[in-house]
Amino acid sequence: GMGKREGTINARISYKVLWMRRIRILRRLLRKYRELKKIDKHLYHSFYMKCKGNQFKNKYVLIEAVHKAKSEEKRAKELGAQAEAKKAKKKKGEEVKKEAPKESKEGKTEEAKQTQINLSLIHISEPTRPLYISYAVFCLKKKKKIRLSYATLE
Repeated sequence: GMGKREGTINARISYKVLWMRRIRILRRLLRKYRELKKIDKHLYHSFYMKCKGNQFKNKYVLIEAVHKAKSEEKRAKELGAQAEAKKAKKKKGEEVKKEAPKESKEGKTEEAKQTQINLSLIHISEPTRPLYISYAVFCLKKKKKIRLSYATLE
């Protein structure tokens, strides 16, 4: 038990030996990941320096950190690609707008009348909160076009 122990913890197994064991394990893992191309030289260096700075308690914490860093890097690349695609789409839209002939205001109103959809109001709900800011729901439905066939009239 505890009474049988002679010497301090550091005398029994020194902190230096514990540190050396841990740092060797972490550095061995980092070298292995770099050789297998799981991490590039930049990630290797940053994790090496973090290991030296006592950021990782053990091997499994380091593995988690590597996976997290890789997923963040991948996500950043995807977001960058999406941003580039968005910029290209916007630029293309601006070019199309410049090339499109400018229509007169009268022509636009006529087109708007033709494309207007006929809607009918189905239902308005009761106010949700009296005396306060309230919300109501409006339900709209497309009006059906009435078509008369000549056979039904006769």
